Amino acid sequence: MEDNSILEPVKEFPNLLKTNTTNAETYFEDLVKKSGINQDENIKTVDKYKATMVKYNAAYSKATKLKVGRVFLWILFGVLVAMGVIFILIPIGNPAASKALFISLGVVFIALAVGDIVLIIKVINPKIKKRDEIAAAIKLTADQLLALANEQMAPLNSIFDWNMPSDVIKKTTPLIQLDKNFDVKKYYFMRDKYGLDFDVGDKSSVYYVQSGSIVGNPFLVERIFDQVDGEKVYTGTLVISWVTYSTDSKGHRYSNTHIQTLTANVKKFCPYYHYRTYLIYSNDSAPDLCFTRTPQVGIEESDKKIAKTVRKDAKKIDKLAEKAVSDSDPSTNFTAMGNDEFDSLFHALDRNNEVQFRLLFTPLAQKNEINLIKSKAPYGDDFNFSKNKKINVIQTRHGQNADIYCNPNNYLDYDVRESKKKFVNYTNSFFQYLYFDLAPILSIPLYQQEKPMEYIYNKGYESNVSFLEQEVMANSFPSELLQPKDAITNSILKTNFIKKDGDFDQVKIKASAFKGYNRTDFIPVPGGDGRIHSVPVHWVEYVPVESSTLMDVENSDSSRPIFNSMMKNQGFANFINRVSKGNTASYQRGLFAFLLSAPVILSSADMAQVSGLVKPKEGGNTNSK
Repeated sequence: MEDNSILEPVKEFPNLLKTNTTNAETYFEDLVKKSGINQDENIKTVDKYKATMVKYNAAYSKATKLKVGRVFLWILFGVLVAMGVIFILIPIGNPAASKALFISLGVVFIALAVGDIVLIIKVINPKIKKRDEIAAAIKLTADQLLALANEQMAPLNSIFDWNMPSDVIKKTTPLIQLDKNFDVKKYYFMRDKYGLDFDVGDKSSVYYVQSGSIVGNPFLVERIFDQVDGEKVYTGTLVISWVTYSTDSKGHRYSNTHIQTLTANVKKFCPYYHYRTYLIYSNDSAPDLCFTRTPQVGIEESDKKIAKTVRKDAKKIDKLAEKAVSDSDPSTNFTAMGNDEFDSLFHALDRNNEVQFRLLFTPLAQKNEINLIKSKAPYGDDFNFSKNKKINVIQTRHGQNADIYCNPNNYLDYDVRESKKKFVNYTNSFFQYLYFDLAPILSIPLYQQEKPMEYIYNKGYESNVSFLEQEVMANSFPSELLQPKDAITNSILKTNFIKKDGDFDQVKIKASAFKGYNRTDFIPVPGGDGRIHSVPVHWVEYVPVESSTLMDVENSDSSRPIFNSMMKNQGFANFINRVSKGNTASYQRGLFAFLLSAPVILSSADMAQVSGLVKPKEGGNTNSK
């Protein structure tokens, strides 16, 4: 059996990235062959289009310059007419002026104005019209070439699908297996075998998940959308004025006007929203061990500064070890590893089981973690690592903003060369992000050696689709379809499983948001005039609001091309329009869903409409061995 282990993650990554690039390019070329498009013809068309656009931009620029010149001439016309009128009228108000001279000058200006407008009408306008026609003709040719290029690329654009980067990564390193979606079997596998609690709370919604496994040990990438209760400071101002009187040394009394701006603040409740992304990995190794670590090394820190930190931490760690030995508390059994650099940089000093910690962090694992922490590229020490018995959680800074969705729209283009570049670049970016999210796990050789014992699955499950994916699919719809009436904030979507409806799950989506009411508080503030003034502070009162929508969702053995084809089918489209809210459906990663305009039970005729799309897999895609 081939050994696919990654023994030194940081060291091996550059070669793996090169391999991934090659695999992505090969994968793309295979897609091109499958689509049947003619690359050479498309390249010729695109080159002609780009060359034509260069000509169009030049022609458009020439026409624009003439139009700017025409504007100048119209301004000049107005100035000349005004000057002519002024010079003609000057003798009327000034009898001493030379009437003949001023009238002559006025006539000259009027004549020049006439010549100016003749130039505009007889010369400039025809030239502009001609140049506009030339530019329009060139643009028409360019548009036709662009339409042809899009038509040439249509077969390829239509077969791009979700999970394609995952397929490439499997070829690059078979160690990392990625699933099409987080199916119900793996959900129960992680919940029942490893005790994973998937509840993220009422104020959080599962926005996206990507599951996979390393030699059968499951992992899950979750992106959660959170509502966080906070406060907002509102500021109000009031301008006041008052008059004081003074007497100067000569006994003259005079007034002084004073102006002051009073300011007041109030703090009020305000909801805030953000995403967080983390990776959960389950493994039976060191089943009682718990610890946490946070980033210790800044990406700009030099090796000299790191060494200084290690020496400083070594003294603290020695004292911690001495205290653990001397006290009588059996829970404080901390023992230094004998590797000051590892203990300092990995800094899992709250570990609860020294034997299992050493079992996990062998000399090679220690070396790998140190190399990862000290690496400057691509991310450096940006990871939090917590282990709670069989559950490992990794949260990285780079993962918070990474595009983890593998949406096929990322690669659509009219130019096969640009499409390839987009595909390869995205696949490499996704691989790099995922690899370094997994790197703290891959750094531990034991995690690549321990395979989970056989897991006995139930024959039937409560739902067809995992509860996390139900929430993900709810979040895949346009927000306005689920937003409560009058809401002014984002919505947190929570799903509640109702029942199985054949191969579909019917769930209720509860959208929780806030509507806002404009309020004003009057805050007493002392002014320089010795009086108390009520300063108005305008603020928004956020009041909870909810709405409910039904959704049917199914885990289908399908693809994006099939879904797009079905949406063009009149019978299928009529079915969606009849039963769905917003006349829309959503598909991604083999999951198909639509919002219900009213509670319905799908009839056999309804099921027949979706039979071309909905074909449940037997056995799912869970790798539990």
